[in-house]
Amino acid sequence: MKALKRTMAAEYSRELGIKVSAGQRRLALLGYRVAGEAGYGLRRMTVSPDGRRKLLLQEGERKGIKTDRTILVPGPKREVDCVRTIFDLAAQGTNTAKEIANDLNRRHMRQWGGKLWDLDSVSNILRKDKYAGCNTYGKTTQRLSSRTRRIAPNLWITNADAFVPIVERGIFERAQLFLQKRALQRKKTDAYLIQAMKKVFAREGKITQRLLQKKCVFDYTTYYKRFGSITKAYELVGYRPAAATTKFMYAQKQVECLRNELYTRLTNLFPDRVRLIRLYRQQQRLQVVEVDRCIRVAVYLCRAAKDTSTGERGWLLRVRPQERDLSALICTMDKTYSKLLNFHIFSPLATSFLTERVIREKPWLSTGRKLDKLDDFCDVIKEVAAQSKKSEHYVSVDDILIASDTWTIIFGKESITLGPVGSALFNMLVLNAGQVISRDRLRRSLPGKVLDTLNLNAHIYYLRAKLGAHGRKRIERIPGVGYRYVSPNDSAGSPF
Repeated sequence: MKALKRTMAAEYSRELGIKVSAGQRRLALLGYRVAGEAGYGLRRMTVSPDGRRKLLLQEGERKGIKTDRTILVPGPKREVDCVRTIFDLAAQGTNTAKEIANDLNRRHMRQWGGKLWDLDSVSNILRKDKYAGCNTYGKTTQRLSSRTRRIAPNLWITNADAFVPIVERGIFERAQLFLQKRALQRKKTDAYLIQAMKKVFAREGKITQRLLQKKCVFDYTTYYKRFGSITKAYELVGYRPAAATTKFMYAQKQVECLRNELYTRLTNLFPDRVRLIRLYRQQQRLQVVEVDRCIRVAVYLCRAAKDTSTGERGWLLRVRPQERDLSALICTMDKTYSKLLNFHIFSPLATSFLTERVIREKPWLSTGRKLDKLDDFCDVIKEVAAQSKKSEHYVSVDDILIASDTWTIIFGKESITLGPVGSALFNMLVLNAGQVISRDRLRRSLPGKVLDTLNLNAHIYYLRAKLGAHGRKRIERIPGVGYRYVSPNDSAGSPF
């Protein structure tokens, strides 16, 4: 009987989803805004069934009458002028999204919240046809919690004259034309890339990263991804770089190999205690070593160098800004970059080290803990971490550890990634354990963004799902008010 009821419920959900989707597609075809934020330069407005404009909706607000509909209208003049400037510059065909962003910043034209423009924010506006008055719906689909799928353009629901345009149709189409041409330029053949580099070589007599960018040719990253290394591209062009450049490129490659070997040694020595993680906005090739799920260690490989002020030999150490508050594993290399010589453990370098300098065995390296062998790494790092309060990057609440610099928590023995929105909601609830947090306060828990009601409900649902059968009971819904985190030892907790 239970299996039959579950089948009936699933069928009802499927049929209801089809009906809701059909209703939304019909409204979109009529020219009404079905879902999503208005976007920069636009605002949402409710209209009555007979088309009369009624109320301008603020961010996060929803229409209050079932028969009302929502349309998009031009926003403040300052934002409208900024959007028109973006499309005017793009329609000229000579400006990239990055150049447009720089131009806007020079003119002191800002995004929401006074933020500077960048490549992504400008590109996002240039792709939206709603600025030309077009209402498009159904670009993606996600039914019954399945994966999001892209829909073919010929199946989109489109009403070309749904809203009052703030950008002329001709300007919008010219901007799209130049964007498409630039996108095709990024998909050049190997022969085209080599020929472009040959032209720079023939004209300048040498090839550098700066010259390639100045002549509007692809940068080193493109050649590295396409040919495996910039050296291989040089060979195909017939260019032999200077000896110093070749030496530098060889050194970079050797350091990368040593770093990967060190990561492998640590994970093999301590498979149950050590894992590699990447901090927010950390470079792709760099990782942080985490010991026992609570102590994070930055890894520095220092090459041999000479102190220009004293002439003494040592090793060059550059402290990365995002790792200044972490304990450090400092590894010294030999002159040929073929092996690691010594390993030293230090407490966080934030107060004792500025940016970079040449370090020597005495006196600076001797102030740390030298490892006789790498097998002692975990034991020594725990001793050093115990002496430094800054090495702890988790907040403990009940049996949960909350990471302060990533979107993860440790619940029991499991590491759970909550994402930026889920993490902000969970932190707001947990750090105010036992207190009822209103829905309005939760909607504003993410810095620089206000969630609408439907989004909040969805994120709470997914947050509970990630916490599992036992963890989800700790987030209690208070009808008509909001939510609260209930400690497992609190007898007032709801079984919901």
